[in-house]
Amino acid sequence: MSQFVYVLEDKNTHLLKIGISIDPEFRAKQVSKDFGCDAVVLGILEAADARRMEQFIHGMLADSRVVGEWFEVSERQRS
Repeated sequence: MSQFVYVLEDKNTHLLKIGISIDPEFRAKQVSKDFGCDAVVLGILEAADARRMEQFIHGMLADSRVVGEWFEVSERQRS
């Protein structure tokens, strides 16, 4: 079963959530409901080791972490 690393954006706060799911579109709907936000999928990456890829990205963005898997990333950092 394929796993994906996803990037969601809360359209209200522009915070990014980076996580893992087998169905990122469904996960965006769950996140919207669970967090009371308007999450949309910005990107999906299929990875052989999704957990390791997610941890790597979290490490790269550690200085931008707001809470948990949520990050405040500038437009410059997104490029």
